Amino acid sequence: EFAGEKVPTLEEAIDVTKGKVKLNIEIKTNGHEKNLVENTVQIVEEKGIEDESVITSLDYNALKEVRALNPDLRIGMIIGAVIGDYSKLDVDFYSVEPNLVLTKKFMRDAHDDNKEVHIWTLNPKADVSQSVDLGVDNIINDYPVMVQELLNEKQKRSEIEKLITKFFTFIEIPGFL
Repeated sequence: EFAGEKVPTLEEAIDVTKGKVKLNIEIKTNGHEKNLVENTVQIVEEKGIEDESVITSLDYNALKEVRALNPDLRIGMIIGAVIGDYSKLDVDFYSVEPNLVLTKKFMRDAHDDNKEVHIWTLNPKADVSQSVDLGVDNIINDYPVMVQELLNEKQKRSEIEKLITKFFTFIEIPGFL
């Protein structure tokens, strides 16, 4: 269906999405790219989307370079497994694979360190609901309308329902997140 279609450049993608959605720009390094980080930061600045985008990477050195080039850009470390002490990283948020990383303890520790938790790619409605109750700050998924409807439903909860949800979210019960 997409045979012959060209992959858009970052500039083209920004032109189409600017003012409509926030972009999660992932820097993927392989050791052979020249000026990838510098060029990415320059494009973000030239297009004026500093407040409409975040930059993520599995490569902490790339994120440190982003921070050095523009300390105002929001950066996030992509985490597929919790190994080591992530609290020492100079990032604004963690972008995590929920099935491997997302636990109550991880959420508490991240928020205690003033770091947001973004999750990817979470699609089942029940999993999205549970993650929202856990307090995730951002959800990357394939069904944004479903997520928005779920958030709207949760906002309509009574105060007692919200309190009960919060209570069960933060107590430790074996077998639950």
